[in-house]
Amino acid sequence: MANHFEAIGIEVNSMEDMEELYSQCLEHGTEIDTEFGKYFFWDMGNGAELWGQLDTDNNAGLNPNFSGNSSFNAVLEHEIKDEERPVMDGCLYCQSGDVFPFVVDVPDMKIWKPEFPETRSLRISAFAHNVEIYESEEDYDKKNIKEPKFATEHFIPTGLFTDEGQTATAHAMFGGTIKTAEKKTNPVTGLEFYHALVKTLGGEIDVVIPPELIEGSTELRKDYILTGHFWLSARISD
Repeated sequence: MANHFEAIGIEVNSMEDMEELYSQCLEHGTEIDTEFGKYFFWDMGNGAELWGQLDTDNNAGLNPNFSGNSSFNAVLEHEIKDEERPVMDGCLYCQSGDVFPFVVDVPDMKIWKPEFPETRSLRISAFAHNVEIYESEEDYDKKNIKEPKFATEHFIPTGLFTDEGQTATAHAMFGGTIKTAEKKTNPVTGLEFYHALVKTLGGEIDVVIPPELIEGSTELRKDYILTGHFWLSARISD
């Protein structure tokens, strides 16, 4: 499985690579102060973002994100606390209307102070762990013969399926119709990645995909069907 940074055109193969990337984020990013510490927001271009963090105890962190055109209305129910994660990381338990719950990670959580429960629009970016692409609904129906069989637009919050005592995670399996699709280049690294805006159950999600998950398979095209497993990162719309 590709790491999440590769989904926005960043190669990270070692702790040394991560440390160098963090140093660059501090150098090029915009510093944002909060009561818990500082964020360093680096807009790399073409939607690729990095969110560095340094809390008041000098604990560092770095998260990728993608900024696109997605819109996903949800009720923000509460923040999920996890003592094993950095204090400036954020994780929200959300509800998509009366349909299904789900969890998203929020790279700039400490900037926001939502009053739970609160209905907001989220810009969700889904970082692909794997994908399947179908040319049409007929192609999807023909190739998906196993049970249970999901509709083309489906959303399964797999991060909520945890053992007792485990914390929910921002992972999901979903499928939907591709509204726009293109190959992008990270302007800083020169590396390519794929982006698709996907209409799924509940709203639209920006999907970013490392090239290795696309090469050799059917290309991304408007009106094709895309399904897969993803990590969900989201920012609260202004």
